[in-house]
Amino acid sequence: MLRVKNPHYYKDLFNQPRAFIFKPKKRNIMRRLTVHITGARKTSIVTGTKTVEEKGKRKTVDVKKEILVNTLSVKNLKGTKEIESALNEIRSKHTIAIAKVTKGQWKGGEEMYYTSWQN
Repeated sequence: MLRVKNPHYYKDLFNQPRAFIFKPKKRNIMRRLTVHITGARKTSIVTGTKTVEEKGKRKTVDVKKEILVNTLSVKNLKGTKEIESALNEIRSKHTIAIAKVTKGQWKGGEEMYYTSWQN
């Protein structure tokens, strides 16, 4: 005779499954605007620290790196009106880059910005 430790497992295994009801996830309705700008300046940031020995003494020194920040992102935008107002505000402060040749999602002569769903 076969002894089964958990008979409910086998009962559920051989019974027909119930109909699966699909419940879609609620979509995050927030959007993110990313804009490429021209005339960006290099800025230096601290990426970490390292120890240096000078004359028998150890010192911790910040490690700096120069980066070029040529994109701006605006998050938590709900609709097209907010996207347009954020884009106009960026236009007033910065110059948006213009694509020189058709490459990727931009055609030649278009402003380089895009929107995406925010995670």
